[in-house]
Amino acid sequence: MMENTDGVKSFAYWEGYVRENEERLTGEERRHNTIYVNDVNVLQYPYTLIPNAGMWLQDSHKHITIYCTGETGEVVFHRDFRDDTENGPVHMHSTIEIGFVVRGCARQSFNGKEYRFREGDFWITNPNCYHCDIYHLEELFTVYFSISMESFDSAILGFVENSEIQQFLRVSLMRQKRIRQFLHFTRKSNGGDAAQLILSRILQEIIEKRTGYEDVVKGLTKRLVEELSVSYDFLIAMEEKRKLRDLLYQEVEQYLQKHYRDANIENLVQEFHYNEDYYNRLIREYSGQTYSERLKTIRLQKAEELLLDPDRSIEDIIVQVGYQSRSYFYEMFRQKHGVTPAQYRRKMQIEGRGAD
Repeated sequence: MMENTDGVKSFAYWEGYVRENEERLTGEERRHNTIYVNDVNVLQYPYTLIPNAGMWLQDSHKHITIYCTGETGEVVFHRDFRDDTENGPVHMHSTIEIGFVVRGCARQSFNGKEYRFREGDFWITNPNCYHCDIYHLEELFTVYFSISMESFDSAILGFVENSEIQQFLRVSLMRQKRIRQFLHFTRKSNGGDAAQLILSRILQEIIEKRTGYEDVVKGLTKRLVEELSVSYDFLIAMEEKRKLRDLLYQEVEQYLQKHYRDANIENLVQEFHYNEDYYNRLIREYSGQTYSERLKTIRLQKAEELLLDPDRSIEDIIVQVGYQSRSYFYEMFRQKHGVTPAQYRRKMQIEGRGAD
């Protein structure tokens, strides 16, 4: 079907559009800057007009037709390859890229390892993820679009339905950490059509550029990610999951170290968008403590540091580290040190003089 009842043009329509306008739109592939990342020479695609979109049409005769929108409007350029399998240029994007395999099997190399995205699969790559296409003799049709980090952040703000997807999106993408990452979505047996329809509309909005299309694309991106969380599974290597969990724990720990006075579990939910049970599991995994135990440990450590200042009153320190009850603080302090805060202070002063 070329167009549905909502007026959304299909991928088949846009494939025909490229073929019909190929001669009119043919131009030169834009040259880009290159940088070295871990001794790898990487092409940069510093898009200035975003969102933008593209299509990749690869045939069995070692010819590739690439359509894209950009600073100078629509353009079609071509690549040919000689070997049965050959790598394209290693490159990275300055944007978030979301793509879909309409037909065939897309092969890409990330950090020297080949990954295959089969018909019906989606992918999301972040700006720091350098990779290259692997050309092959099979026919291939993919569509993709790019959106800025800021727009992507705004589009998915508050998206919390799936903790692992949330972990990738918020920690790896939204917080712009320097990890090179991609996400691979595979369609479940009972869904996926809605996500494809949304992507078709995104492609149409970017190509036709009607008034306000940027805001429409932002809204559609949020709907697309939500639909992917429902109708798709996502694949990520176990070692990459570990990196992301490491990074998330570091974020949580840094937050507690900075906001220990006023921190509570509701603050963490608002800041990182996970449920309470998830934080307890994560913190226990890395520290051996529950959330409340970890916060208590940090507060006592801060109190120990403040007690080294003889000009600070103990009552002021108790409030400074987040407690209102003097008796409760004293009880916790004695449990850890076996002495009162005042006795601890005198002990540290004596030890300090002895060291001098």
